[in-house]
Amino acid sequence: MATAEAAQYLVLAVFLGLLYLRMPATLPHAPYDKMSAVFLVLTMLAFTPSYTVLVVWDHERQLLRRESGTNMYRRCGQRRRAAGCVQCVAAGCVQRVAAGCVQCVAAGCVQRVAAGCVQCVAAGCVQRVAAGCVQRVAAGCVQRVAAGCVQRVAALPGLMQATACAAACAPSSFFLAKTLTSTPIEVVQVTVFAVACYYMMGFQAAASKFAVWWAVLVLFALASETLGYMAAIATPDSKVGVAVLSILLVFLLSFSGYLVRSIPVYFAWIPRISYFSYATDALVTNEFAGLTFTGPGAGPDGVPGLSLVPGAVHSGLSVGGNLAVLLGMTLGCRALCLALLEAAARLKFL
Repeated sequence: MATAEAAQYLVLAVFLGLLYLRMPATLPHAPYDKMSAVFLVLTMLAFTPSYTVLVVWDHERQLLRRESGTNMYRRCGQRRRAAGCVQCVAAGCVQRVAAGCVQCVAAGCVQRVAAGCVQCVAAGCVQRVAAGCVQRVAAGCVQRVAAGCVQRVAALPGLMQATACAAACAPSSFFLAKTLTSTPIEVVQVTVFAVACYYMMGFQAAASKFAVWWAVLVLFALASETLGYMAAIATPDSKVGVAVLSILLVFLLSFSGYLVRSIPVYFAWIPRISYFSYATDALVTNEFAGLTFTGPGAGPDGVPGLSLVPGAVHSGLSVGGNLAVLLGMTLGCRALCLALLEAAARLKFL
């Protein structure tokens, strides 16, 4: 899926680059073309990552449902005691103590076993259990004890894999691991997209300008990806999720300041919560600042770029302020995703 998404980014970047190839700063069409290019770039980055995670989530949902149904979602270190049994999950391993059976797989942890026996697990140490039996526990290994049976348990491979008993990782651990693994991939893909679009379209060739362009696109793509997660978690399947996500994205992009210049008063609150608005303002201001347009009616000194930007595009913040809002929205939505996933796991809504 990552390869397919990367290919999609590359194809879209080349298409947009050829569509707006080396735009000149000449009136009357250049201001409109540049803002159109920004709008299309953001539109591509709104739909591509969000739809990708929405489709992939259908496969992950099956795993999460199965594990949730087998009561596997318990935080690492949590123990369950019932009928003299002790279950412990530590360092990704599972141990079970019941009716004389001892399973130990954690170096350095101490557990109290039924009938007053004490078990000391440390690399290579000797411990006395119950009626004078001796158990030698090497790191991650277990030997037979007294009249019970003992199993050798190795570290469990993979994220969220089915375990023999008890629980493995909480939904928060799953979501954190997924975020840590998918974010670098998304950043690399967006970087390729940003480089191809920026220089093919002929935007200002300054390092600081490109840095702002790249930062806005990365934050925007991550925010879009987060919206995809929210739609996936909050809906029963990808079909419903696509419908909900499409409506949400259309609402947000409609009030970016590019399509609708005069926003009705009853919709005036939408641009304040739309990450499209802040991203559009940051990119347009970044490109038009310091740019002089020439051509018919421009005069000998040309026309300053910022004077041609519609007022509806401006959010009232600086470029840095818009970046800060985008970052806050991305982190806030990620936290909301985590809360939704926890709630879905507890309420069996996965």
